[in-house]
Amino acid sequence: MCPRPPCWKRCWEAEVPSVPRSGGADGSVTAYNPPMRLFLQQRPDGREAPRFVQLQLEADLIGGWTLTRESGQVGGRSTLKREQYLDQASALTAFERARDQTLKKGFQLMFAQGVDAPN
Repeated sequence: MCPRPPCWKRCWEAEVPSVPRSGGADGSVTAYNPPMRLFLQQRPDGREAPRFVQLQLEADLIGGWTLTRESGQVGGRSTLKREQYLDQASALTAFERARDQTLKKGFQLMFAQGVDAPN
């Protein structure tokens, strides 16, 4: 602990552990397992708010993967579903399958986030 009270903030910040990071091949530092996120939306027809689907894939703390699907109307109620997967390959397959099914229903990709986010 710090002997003088005025510097408590600096001492506290020094003790906070950092987020695990991995180095890239070019020496850059990136966050470990960044989440992937897609936001898809139907075209508004003028009568009611457009419908949306948000897909998010992220690693959990015990080595598994979580696929989160949120759907509903913009500004209205939404439904949230979560699916757990043991490995990244099966989770990514489910993520891509959900994306493809949503695109077939007439939704358009509005936003994509993540290093390996499929287009």
